[in-house]
Amino acid sequence: CPNSKCAGTQWGDDGRDAMGVINAAVQAIRDEDPDRPVLIGPPGHNDAEHLQFVSRDRLPYTFGGSGSFDNDPNMGVAIHFYEPREQPNWAMWVQELKWTEDSVWQAPIKAQIDYVNAWRTESSHALLPIVTTEWGCWMDEERSKSDDLRRWLDYTMGLFATNDVGSMWYVGVMSNKYAFTI
Repeated sequence: CPNSKCAGTQWGDDGRDAMGVINAAVQAIRDEDPDRPVLIGPPGHNDAEHLQFVSRDRLPYTFGGSGSFDNDPNMGVAIHFYEPREQPNWAMWVQELKWTEDSVWQAPIKAQIDYVNAWRTESSHALLPIVTTEWGCWMDEERSKSDDLRRWLDYTMGLFATNDVGSMWYVGVMSNKYAFTI
């Protein structure tokens, strides 16, 4: 794994164990229904930085005689998205964005989209749908009314739109401390 975050992780041998389980599940689905829509995420927490694990060599399932991951018209990729989550740790905690330059909090968000685009280019899956099935930030009523939330949403959703990354709300804004909402 080229990413140092992969070393010694729970998915072991470059994701082969986790992807082997996913491949077996997809094979069972394709044996039963070759047209059923399926979303596959990278091992771990579906972070875009591990999309290299979603590949033909790790997903050798077949269907319909000549169908495979490479030409499966009913396949998509799911990622999770909680950024920025380091410094500034805005998505996973309650730091404010206004104390820092926009480029500082925007960089880790853009990096996730860069992982998506690099995977599309390197894997020849430019047309495979990618959707963020879980994304958001730590939320409370004060944050829900903040300019930070609007700026973060505008920037993130703008990147999703311009880079053809689908998204769905994980949960709605709540007026209590509910972690990881949008």
